[in-house]
Amino acid sequence: MVHINKLEMRGFKSFGHKKEDIPFSPGLTAIVGPNGSGKSNIVDALSFVLGQRSSKTLRASEFADLIYHGSEGEESKNPAPFAKVTLHITNEDNSLAVDSEKLTISRKVKKDGKSTYRINGNRATRKEILELLHGELIGGEGYNFVMQGDVDKFIKMSSIERRKIIDDLAGVAEFEEKKEKAIKELDKVQTKLKSEEGKLEELKKNMKKLRKEKEEVIKCRDLEEKLNKKKGGLAKINFNSCKEELECIQKKIENKEKKINNLIEKKEKLETRKKEIKAQIREKKNILNEKRESEVLGKVNSLNSRIETLKERLKENKDTYENIKEEINQLQKEARKTAEKKGKYSPLKKIEKFSNKFQKQYQKFESLLTEIESTDKNSEKFDELLANIKGILNEIESVIQKLENHFQKTFKSKKDFLQIAEKTDKIEEADSKFERLKSKLTSAKARRDDTKNRILELEDEIEEEEKNLEETEKDAEEVRNEIKEIEKDLNDLRNERREFNEDSRELEEKIEELKEKKGDLRVEKGSIETEFKQSKEELEKYGKVEIDISDANQRKLKDEAEEIEQEIQKLRPLNERAVEDFKEAKERYEEEKGHYDELAEEKQTLIDFMEEIDQKKTEVFMETFEKVSKNFSEIFKELSPGGSAQLILEKPENPLEGGLEIEAKPKGKKLKNVASLSGGEKSLTGLAFIFAIQRANPSALYVLDEIDAHLDPKNQKEVAKLIKRFSEEVQIAIVTLHDSIMSAADKLFGVNMDEDDISHIVSVNLEEIKGGMSSGSNI
Repeated sequence: MVHINKLEMRGFKSFGHKKEDIPFSPGLTAIVGPNGSGKSNIVDALSFVLGQRSSKTLRASEFADLIYHGSEGEESKNPAPFAKVTLHITNEDNSLAVDSEKLTISRKVKKDGKSTYRINGNRATRKEILELLHGELIGGEGYNFVMQGDVDKFIKMSSIERRKIIDDLAGVAEFEEKKEKAIKELDKVQTKLKSEEGKLEELKKNMKKLRKEKEEVIKCRDLEEKLNKKKGGLAKINFNSCKEELECIQKKIENKEKKINNLIEKKEKLETRKKEIKAQIREKKNILNEKRESEVLGKVNSLNSRIETLKERLKENKDTYENIKEEINQLQKEARKTAEKKGKYSPLKKIEKFSNKFQKQYQKFESLLTEIESTDKNSEKFDELLANIKGILNEIESVIQKLENHFQKTFKSKKDFLQIAEKTDKIEEADSKFERLKSKLTSAKARRDDTKNRILELEDEIEEEEKNLEETEKDAEEVRNEIKEIEKDLNDLRNERREFNEDSRELEEKIEELKEKKGDLRVEKGSIETEFKQSKEELEKYGKVEIDISDANQRKLKDEAEEIEQEIQKLRPLNERAVEDFKEAKERYEEEKGHYDELAEEKQTLIDFMEEIDQKKTEVFMETFEKVSKNFSEIFKELSPGGSAQLILEKPENPLEGGLEIEAKPKGKKLKNVASLSGGEKSLTGLAFIFAIQRANPSALYVLDEIDAHLDPKNQKEVAKLIKRFSEEVQIAIVTLHDSIMSAADKLFGVNMDEDDISHIVSVNLEEIKGGMSSGSNI
């Protein structure tokens, strides 16, 4: 028998870093401990290692949250790097498809949320683990894991949801899949049948149509034979007529070409003379251009232009000269006034000069003082700077002495000096203005003299150029007379060319007119050639037809042909392959009829198959339902002695379309729907329903989390008896808070949580638990 021997946890939820080992009994193992100590985390660990894919089912927002998160306080604990759960499994009867009596299954999750599975230490996939343990430790639809709140869920679910549990248990989905597949096949067959019916109907209509067409083809062929004889005669007459017209128009074209050639010859003679005149005109133009561009005429124009330019420049310089004279007069007057003012303040000028010299020497003195302060006193540079300072002080003393001497000579008293000193700014202003006026006057006089010299030069140059112009005009007059003679000759040649152009244009117009007429004839000829070619081709079509036009009349033949064509048109359009098409259509109809019959037979087979599926589906459902119903009634009686309960189908005549209701009658009470029962009665009824399902499809392992939470002590004892009896056949692990279950356990261990919020596994003495039963104590 397959059972779990041991569960190992490390870093999983509240169990911290230390590895925790939990030994399991092959029968009933009870897990006890205070609320919040981590009991349900053991159930989560079992679910996790057996491949649970939903972190929400394991009471975590994501798989990384399953890893121990650490703790805070005086002795803080770091988070675990991973969470790992390992199952040690005994496989003595080789129920599992692995060549080993013992194996381990492990699952490890890291902080990135990714899981790693192993079988006996070897890397494996979740799918491999599920396939290995399915039907044994992992139940199919037998609900071998019952979590907190699942008992209430079974009671509160709708009747349809409850019935679907039986569907899943019976494997109804497999029949539904087969039926769905059959329905799809039936839809395809019916679609094909509908298409085949349309094809058969179309083929029938087509054969009827082809039969009529065949008769029309035979009649039309007789009429076409008569028509060919009539058309052949018309083609022969039309061919002869086109041939005569073509010969006539060719003669007209040749006549036009002859006239065109004569006119072209006359035009060519005129063009030759035009070329000669053009050459003479070109020669005269060249001579005329040479005369017009002769040096004499160019010199006359150049001299005229030069004289005009010189006269303009002369006038400009005379105007400038007068302006400069006026400017000099004004500057002289202003300079005289400024000189008078300057003479009044001259005594202070020399003092200002001494002052400026003193300031320059003093600035040097300050600069040397600054430099010597930062120079080493024992260096040569220090001695050099000291010597320079002494020299500057001597210079300053000399300037002061000279200033004192000048002051004593110039001013009688301090009062005189102060009176003149008050006007120092005016002395500087007058002196500066006088210097500016003096500079402007000098510049103006220089410009005046320069302008006067340019006026004299320009007058001499104009006189000389006018003499040159007079001499050059004599030679230029002779050249002008020669130009007039050449222009007269050119005019005569142009008039002659104009006359030739007019004659040439008239000839061109006549040639173009003839060419146009010739072109019209060619177009007409092309049309007749096309008609001739068509008549020839038309005649060739009737090469095998006997044609006799010796006594034929074109009008009569045409009328007869039109009458025959009208008869043929009434018969058209024709299917020339009517006989062959009819035969092919008949063969195709017979072939399609065979396909149709095959599809009709396939359709009936599918209908029969679906009816058989519905019958089998109902049979397996009812078989499972009766098994669960029987288990439910028996288990409820065991859990509630003197009471009774039953499962009721809402639509027994069609059970798969209705729901599943539960009715229960605890001892001493009336039969009620499960929704009308008290809280404890609902829990007991829900447990009976779950145990009924488990018994109908047993698994090797059942994990139950506080399923007895809402039961009173009496019902707890009954449930404990039932679970104990059930554990003789299968392995059961149950989380509980009640001593009734604890006392029934083969193995019992507890879970407590220390001050750091870390859960630990502790051993529990079964003898103490059983002894405590007499006082009715709970953990």
